Amino acid sequence: MIKQVCPRCKQDYIHKVKIIPLSKFVFLCAECDALWEMEMPVTQKNYTDFGNYMKGYGYSGDWSLIEKYNSDNINSEEDYKSP
Repeated sequence: MIKQVCPRCKQDYIHKVKIIPLSKFVFLCAECDALWEMEMPVTQKNYTDFGNYMKGYGYSGDWSLIEKYNSDNINSEEDYKSP
C-alpha cells in the first residue's frame, strides 16, 4: 500500500474516496480539500478544490456526499500516478 502525502498542504495523506451522488472515485486530501480525478497525476499544480468540483456538478461541497474507499489511502500502484 502506498501512502502519499498531499503535495498541496503537506499536512495529511491523500485518500481514495467515492463521491456518492456521482458514483465516482477520486483522490482527496481531508486537510485542504484538494481533489484529483483518478486518471490525473497527484501533483501540487493540478488539484481541484473539492467544493468547486462539486459545484460544477450542481452539489454543495458537503463531506456527507463522500465515503472513504479504504483506510490505507491510495490502495495500489495502479491507483497512484506520479508525474
